[in-house]
Amino acid sequence: PEIVRRLQAKYGDVAANLGQHRPPVPRIASGILELDVATGGGFPRGHMSVIWGQNNTGKSTLLYTTIATFLRENPDKMAALMDLENNYDSRYGKALGIDEKRLILLEPDFGEQAGDMVCEIINEAPEIGLIGMDSLAQMMPGVEDEKDLEESVMGRSGLLIARFCRKVTNRLRLARAKEGNLPTLICINQLREKMGVTRGDPSKMPGGQSPGFYASTVVRLFGGKEIIDPSV
Repeated sequence: PEIVRRLQAKYGDVAANLGQHRPPVPRIASGILELDVATGGGFPRGHMSVIWGQNNTGKSTLLYTTIATFLRENPDKMAALMDLENNYDSRYGKALGIDEKRLILLEPDFGEQAGDMVCEIINEAPEIGLIGMDSLAQMMPGVEDEKDLEESVMGRSGLLIARFCRKVTNRLRLARAKEGNLPTLICINQLREKMGVTRGDPSKMPGGQSPGFYASTVVRLFGGKEIIDPSV
């Protein structure tokens, strides 16, 4: 159509196209058959995804299994793990199949530094195809670290997570425009309960609704018996 040609001439070839020319989104297998079938092949490459849920429901295990599967299926690539909780167990990672010779472990001092490191990897390290973050809830603002415990810094953590999600998804979008470069970000997030809620689901993520809005895939893990959400 003429409008497509005009937009391409003005803004570039990638700015406008017919839907039939958009290739299917490639996926990173999680290594868990049921999840890969349910998501159409795993986590989408070149996008941000979130794994969240209660404590001890296997969030880190799912992330580590995905990293191990990615490294096994992509021998020319590396992975990075942003270990904000300082919780990575090398023996457990190896048991799940992670090739630690191709795993970069990152341990920033505060949240803003973590965001800058992720953006730098996306922009300047095409050899790293997968970035895992454990976890968003642990992104502590630098100003909070500098203040005493009795000094209030309400809302800073949520704002930091929201800014991080917005900035990183934009960097991923720009990276997807580069042919063959599809860095992927998978973040773990925790579960919190809203105070005084008597109707609906009181569960929420640190950072409010921002992680769910910006993520292409959100996987929530439950503990105990199987739970079927009647709203789906």
